[in-house]
Amino acid sequence: GEFSRDALDTIVRRSRYAYLSNPLINHALEVQSHYVAGLGVDVAAAFPAVNDVVRACWEDPGNRAELTSDAALQRADIELSATGNLFLVLFTDAATGRVRVRSIAVEEVRDVITDPEDVRTPWFYKRVWVERRQNNGQTTTARREALYPDWRHQPARNKRPDAIGGVPVHWSAPVMHRHVGGIGRMRFGVPETYSALDWAIAVREDLERF
Repeated sequence: GEFSRDALDTIVRRSRYAYLSNPLINHALEVQSHYVAGLGVDVAAAFPAVNDVVRACWEDPGNRAELTSDAALQRADIELSATGNLFLVLFTDAATGRVRVRSIAVEEVRDVITDPEDVRTPWFYKRVWVERRQNNGQTTTARREALYPDWRHQPARNKRPDAIGGVPVHWSAPVMHRHVGGIGRMRFGVPETYSALDWAIAVREDLERF
């Protein structure tokens, strides 16, 4: 009842390419993003103390660049539609409580590990990526793996291992996963454009004959 991870990679690549190259797909996602965030989005809390915390997070320059500015929200909406998934990492400073929002590319999240007794309750996201570093003008690469807890998975501190199966766990960087387009018990979303890709290509090819 779910695409293999490699099959989903292929679908995501096709969808990204269609957004960049096919005017029908591009226009559909652009219009949707303008309806969602084109007039701007703002948040506030009723209690002043809570509102101060919310506003500080929302107006943080790094968070605005990643998510909370109008332009970033439109980019995020397009990314969600084109890939079916958004993985937002909430880097949390234990001393100050400051939260920095960043994102993980869907291609890097290779597995969603759920509660063994409840597939709808995610516990961890397994990220696999290539880390690149510059050293004296030389670029070195290394394959990395890590587990990020779901933001709602908060076991007691004495039940938070530093690693699981040899893979380090980043407890201070929980992930909020937003996904669309999937059905049933799919753990990953599916691009909203998936059902329209073949049609959009056929229409473009038909128009190009005239």
